[in-house]
Amino acid sequence: FDKDGFLYIKGRKKEVIVLSNGKNIWPQTIEDEIEKKVGIVEEIGLFEDRGTLKCVVKPNLDFAVTNSISNISSNIKDKISDYNISVPDYQQIKEVIVTSESLPRTRIGKLKRFLLPTISKEKKSEAQTKKMNSKEYAALEEFFLSNFNKQITPDSHIELDLSMDSIGRVDFIEFVQNKFSVKMELEDLAKNPLIKDIVSFIRTNTSKVKALGKKIKKHIGNVKINRTFMKVARFVSSIFMDVKVIGAENVPNRPVLMVANHLSVLDWYAIAIALGEKSETTLCLGKDKLMKNPLSRFIAESSNTIVFNVDRNVGEALENIKIALQGGNSVNIFPEGARSRDGSLLEFKKTFARIAKEAEVDVVPIRIDGTFELMPPGSNFPKRGKVRVSFGKPISYTKNIDDIVNESRSSIEKMLDKADYNS
Repeated sequence: FDKDGFLYIKGRKKEVIVLSNGKNIWPQTIEDEIEKKVGIVEEIGLFEDRGTLKCVVKPNLDFAVTNSISNISSNIKDKISDYNISVPDYQQIKEVIVTSESLPRTRIGKLKRFLLPTISKEKKSEAQTKKMNSKEYAALEEFFLSNFNKQITPDSHIELDLSMDSIGRVDFIEFVQNKFSVKMELEDLAKNPLIKDIVSFIRTNTSKVKALGKKIKKHIGNVKINRTFMKVARFVSSIFMDVKVIGAENVPNRPVLMVANHLSVLDWYAIAIALGEKSETTLCLGKDKLMKNPLSRFIAESSNTIVFNVDRNVGEALENIKIALQGGNSVNIFPEGARSRDGSLLEFKKTFARIAKEAEVDVVPIRIDGTFELMPPGSNFPKRGKVRVSFGKPISYTKNIDDIVNESRSSIEKMLDKADYNS
């Protein structure tokens, strides 16, 4: 009501989402704002689930191709995280579901919001049974079933439907090149994200190529082993991280591939403190998108970090890891492929196991606890607190790839849980 007693309607009551804390959300206002500001988002629909705000997003694939965005889901979630930082907690979107299907709407284009909670579970039976009768399709079908336990269709999107991350794409490109003698780059995959597009690409590109790794320069990029800076980094990090170390004796005095759960940008520095002097000859793989300014990039590159771009040079970074291991250095990577957004352990990618076998180095699993609380995603500065770094027993590279992956993840899961790191 205004001062004269007139009632003004701001929106339909049934369009309001009422959260369990009594707060009202006008979803269309948020949806319109995100669709207007975020080019990768073609459609977005908000809904409430168990007291929290969630959303379903259909990406703009043309925008992704034009802007060479191959890690679509990650890009969308980063944009939503940026939105979350700018709004009160009750307006923050806690879960993002990315789908390749259009959002359900009425004949006049109105969003059927009540269907959004189940959209990620829906499958089109016609698409599930449709296949392509070709040797290329059969080979791709076998690859995705054996490596990702995924059934493909001609319309399957490699990321949105088959959950292929940046490292998985490099594995897939190597498979295509070796299987079909077809030259393929990450940019080609970004332009041909559907299985039927990939089959067509293979058929029309038959030039012989060498394996991806053969084309990469045999050096460790711009990474220099910086003992002095690592000493300084360990000292500065120890000011706000009180690190308790368990199982340090499990790290042998020879090159190993270390694999750790990923909670925070602080993880590598916590590991460095736990390793002590061994960190001075150990490298870490890190995404350049986490280094948003020259200072953070300088610190990363001076801290023995192999910096890579997920859309351009993943293959080069992985090749450099192998070179570093074969040259006598240990390397730490995060096999989940991304930081956990809630502290839970994500699925492990298989690439690290292949690297260990090719370089003939054992795998040392590492569990980190406490860094998520000190500096969760979206934070600009860490809090002070306790962290625990636990080293598991080495896993032999002579085992098969699945065993290495499963044993590494199991070892990290079985280490003392998060509740004990303050002890």
